[in-house]
Amino acid sequence: MTFHTIPDLTAVVARSGPLLPRQVDVVVGTSGSGLFAATLFSLHLNCALCSLEHLLAGRTIEAGRTRRHPRLKDNSHEGECFLVVTDVLGDGSELELARKEIAASGLRGDFHYLAVYGADPGSGTCIVIEQVESDAQFGWRPSDETCPQWSPP
Repeated sequence: MTFHTIPDLTAVVARSGPLLPRQVDVVVGTSGSGLFAATLFSLHLNCALCSLEHLLAGRTIEAGRTRRHPRLKDNSHEGECFLVVTDVLGDGSELELARKEIAASGLRGDFHYLAVYGADPGSGTCIVIEQVESDAQFGWRPSDETCPQWSPP
């Protein structure tokens, strides 16, 4: 079993450049710790950030005086590149659910799906940056031993 820390996650994000699309306009984080990983990608790529819920509502995460207006005004984002991020692939159901919700919403754009860590190379359905053992532990995700009331979404 291996243990991955936040500095490990940051280092993987920093060296992921060659695996990413050339131009990313918006990084979309899946619920839970996927948004944490998406924040690191957004900072690294210097681009907009939103949660999946924000994306489906047509908004990016906004702060300050310069970000008061929604960036995503309609469902036509042709030519825009979206990077949908989760931290750990698991069985792939989280990214598959995100893919289905985006398709059902009618959003158009260039969508790429990415998991920072995964035991499986993604079966061609998403980018997996670093392969890990299936029993790997992650310092930013509570485990059943450290937080017995917590259960993954």
